[in-house]
Amino acid sequence: MVSGYFYDMDLIFKGLNKHLIKNATIAIDIGDSVYAGVHVPVQQLMIGLLDKLGYDLEHELTLRKRLSRDRTELSQVLLVFRYKGKKLSKSPKKSYDRIQTWEYF
Repeated sequence: MVSGYFYDMDLIFKGLNKHLIKNATIAIDIGDSVYAGVHVPVQQLMIGLLDKLGYDLEHELTLRKRLSRDRTELSQVLLVFRYKGKKLSKSPKKSYDRIQTWEYF
């Protein structure tokens, strides 16, 4: 489950990169979790993922502390990133007509 979540986050932020300008600010409200009795430091994993995708962490603000069902102390944080403006790869120009594609859809 955790692997699938971060796989999806990777896809989302790779897609977002195509729409951002250099130095764009991204803010994410996220918290750590306990899954099947294992603590998942979601914010640390997200910081590592976004670093690889061209984002610098600028601020990490704890919004609140909370407890999991098993009483493990968890936190909710606001992560603020700055996009460095690096493109992951150049995408080839698409040769289809957008209107025609939309009508097909």
